[in-house]
Amino acid sequence: MALTRDEKLARRRAHHWANRERMNAASKAWYQKNGAGQSRRNYRELRARALAFLGGRCVQCGFDDARALQIDHVHGGGNKERKSFRGPAYINYNVLKGVGGPYQLLCANCNWIKRAENNEVGG
Repeated sequence: MALTRDEKLARRRAHHWANRERMNAASKAWYQKNGAGQSRRNYRELRARALAFLGGRCVQCGFDDARALQIDHVHGGGNKERKSFRGPAYINYNVLKGVGGPYQLLCANCNWIKRAENNEVGG
């Protein structure tokens, strides 16, 4: 018999509370070994791969400084997609998987110009 979602959640909570001392110690050990910057490094690497996958430069003007490049949804709807996920990394994952696109790279200026021209501001 398959467990319902609520039953699975109850089991996870019970397991967590029964083993919280051990789980907290494991989390603390991982944090001491990897440091706070590990997840930040992982995100930067993921973003760099997504930018490279999309060509690494603005499709409008050719600007190629990654600090100002933004992943744009060609047909709009990026704000709605971003809100449906848990964080900014999901957009990068979707770009690499080819899910939810089509995507393009735009520099910050070109992206804001496109948003204003297409009345995509807000959301």
